[in-house]
Amino acid sequence: MKKTIILLFFIALSGISRAQQPIDSLYLWVNFQEENIVIDIPKDYFTLRTIVPQLPRLVVVRKLNIMVPPLPAKDQLLKTFGTYLTKTTGPADNYARLDWLRVMALYMYFSQNDISQLPPEALTTLENWQTASETYVIRKEAEMVRRWVEMAGN
Repeated sequence: MKKTIILLFFIALSGISRAQQPIDSLYLWVNFQEENIVIDIPKDYFTLRTIVPQLPRLVVVRKLNIMVPPLPAKDQLLKTFGTYLTKTTGPADNYARLDWLRVMALYMYFSQNDISQLPPEALTTLENWQTASETYVIRKEAEMVRRWVEMAGN
């Protein structure tokens, strides 16, 4: 009986969703809930000089109280996100597309809603996902990210 319980515990532990994993070990989480984009950021990433951008009402930021390594410089972080967004413009499945949308949301947050440096391929990909039949499952999430990009562009 004990072995069964221990086995079930390890199965449950190993079954943690990919959606709950931090993005590229930066300890940043993005989740799509109902009508909101929820960004979880460790409290250590906020300093007295941290400027939180004006966010649309559909974006919620939560501070986590966990110990993390330092965050890379803003320019390096945006470059990493931009490279990811252009490198994976044609994700294979909807899980990869959700990861792409999460990185896009992080780009919007850390760029402080500045889309001038955003690669044009990223905007094209986002627009294409609004009509593609294979992206029907993630259309609501893509629409929320697109609305954030539109608000930033105005």
